[in-house]
Amino acid sequence: WHPAPPLLRSRAVPRVHLVTQAYGRDDIRAQALYAAWSALAYSDGLDLGLHVYTDDAAFFAPLGGAADVRVLSPEEIRVWRGPHDFVHRLKPLLIQDLVRRFPDGKLLYVDADVVFTRPVREVFDRIGPCRAVLHVREYDIATHPTKQLRRFRRRMRRVTFRGRPVALDHAMWNAGAVGLDASHFPLLDEWIAMVDEIYPQWPYWIHEQYAICQLLERAGEVSPADDVVLHYWNRKDAAVAAIGRELPVLRAGPLEAARAHLRAHPLVLPPPGRRRSTLRERLLRILRRP
Repeated sequence: WHPAPPLLRSRAVPRVHLVTQAYGRDDIRAQALYAAWSALAYSDGLDLGLHVYTDDAAFFAPLGGAADVRVLSPEEIRVWRGPHDFVHRLKPLLIQDLVRRFPDGKLLYVDADVVFTRPVREVFDRIGPCRAVLHVREYDIATHPTKQLRRFRRRMRRVTFRGRPVALDHAMWNAGAVGLDASHFPLLDEWIAMVDEIYPQWPYWIHEQYAICQLLERAGEVSPADDVVLHYWNRKDAAVAAIGRELPVLRAGPLEAARAHLRAHPLVLPPPGRRRSTLRERLLRILRRP
């Protein structure tokens, strides 16, 4: 791996940027590699800059010159995760770093556990001034009736941001895909500030997602991307197994062969199954019965 040359202001600079991240474990790197390949498979006609943030550049060598690989040092990962080691804090810091390197145009961040199933252009067409993208709208925070959300509302009513109670009057979107226009880039500082103030008050995994949903809804229109981007977070075991079988085939040939193979053999997964309760959960239900 060699560092990318300094950014040159020219027509060669891609107008849109797609970025993902993978570090720490090979199964996560494998998912990100497959996600990157799938983006390239459906990038025809798009002036796309593909970026991967990782701790292992060699793992992404099969992408060749099609990807800009940004190597993260252990110290950088530690700093970006912050003093409370919040894994999802790294996402807004990563996006902010990419924006500093490429301050113009549209940006689409995707988690490692995604696959593109249709042209990437369709997502970028939904991004513009006051128009952002998140993966899918999941529920209204204020009214969703599940026990988990009742607990979330109860705990968040004790949380403040800059001396005021936090808002609970917006929707919760899945943030496995985050699409931003340059007009949204000033919100990145606010996103990080919200995470850094809210998380210490109640360390909970969803605060990064909660904050960006609120900020983007207030900034304008938010569109889903789930018709183009398959986010298989709830089918991870099946997806990782399927990707493990595909990677040797994709690595064996040139990039164009990998793109053609992905289009001809899309990832097929079983429908999401209902999570089975644990033994502890079943015992607690029994003990609570009258």
